[in-house]
Amino acid sequence: MLKGNMQKNIAKEVTFEGKGLHSGENCMVRLIPARENTGIVFKRIDMEEDNIIPADFKYISNSNLCTTLKNYNSEAKIFTVEHLLAAIKGNDIDNLLIECNSPEIPALDGSALEFDKIIKQAGIYHQENTFKKFIVVKKEITVKNDNGSKITLSPSNEFKLKCIIKFPEPIGQQNLKFNKPLTEIYKEVFNARTFCFFRDMENLRSIIKNHLSEGIVLMDLIHNSGSDFVKVTIDSFDNITIKETSNIAKRIKNDDSILSMFPNGCRLEVTTPGIGSNLVKKFQYKKNIGRNILLEYYENDSSFVCDTFLLVDVKNEGIMLRKSKKDYFIFFENIKSAKIKVSID
Repeated sequence: MLKGNMQKNIAKEVTFEGKGLHSGENCMVRLIPARENTGIVFKRIDMEEDNIIPADFKYISNSNLCTTLKNYNSEAKIFTVEHLLAAIKGNDIDNLLIECNSPEIPALDGSALEFDKIIKQAGIYHQENTFKKFIVVKKEITVKNDNGSKITLSPSNEFKLKCIIKFPEPIGQQNLKFNKPLTEIYKEVFNARTFCFFRDMENLRSIIKNHLSEGIVLMDLIHNSGSDFVKVTIDSFDNITIKETSNIAKRIKNDDSILSMFPNGCRLEVTTPGIGSNLVKKFQYKKNIGRNILLEYYENDSSFVCDTFLLVDVKNEGIMLRKSKKDYFIFFENIKSAKIKVSID
């Protein structure tokens, strides 16, 4: 009996969490070993009835921007499953229960890489005496969609893959050809990430800046090409109220250019830096004078220092610090990271 033809499972349960690319929602995911012939199955644990969704093409309800699987007997669905399923297939896993407490799988690093690490952390084992199930392609099959994408399967005695993508420059048209097992191909492409165009981000950044009140600075912008989710992080020397962030979000969403960029609607999140966020702008240091900061910086152009200091003052070229009644001056260019030190009494 060939061991390579035996079904495979993970050796132990493993849990991870993260934020969804399209929804922006946090999701906890638990990978649980499953019995022989179970297949790959999702379970929405935040729903009580009809919450099982097999990872099967018959359950695909939408493939616009991402793949959505749905239980047609209920409202249970799970989307952005591609990278997780790629890692499962790339590791040749046959049986797995995937519990989720939210409708979208976390994006993690935007590729299958982190999912691959999680699966390998759990370990993989053969389920003895249970053969894998194979589908044999006996004639050529082609499936197309309305935007010109297509996939063709042809009978062959070995696995061959040819992939062509075509996007505007600088991505352009790219071609890949492989003549090796799928698990070997996976090792070469599993870290391929979702991407977006710089010009699109710059245009979006410009639109958002036009709707910021005086004194408010755009700190970060998260948006992936093909996604309708946009996260905007803003900050100011003065505290920004919830009402102000709400008003900014309304102005951005009602902008004609935004409506044109997102004809089906934009899911926008406007927020301020949270506890533990890195201090980047000079005004962020100034607003925190008198507080303790956790500082990582380079000393003498080589050695790396991590320590807690009292932030005393902010100058044009750096910051004044104090520790144990001794004063220090650190240049901005030598600072790797600076975060407010939060103490709980």
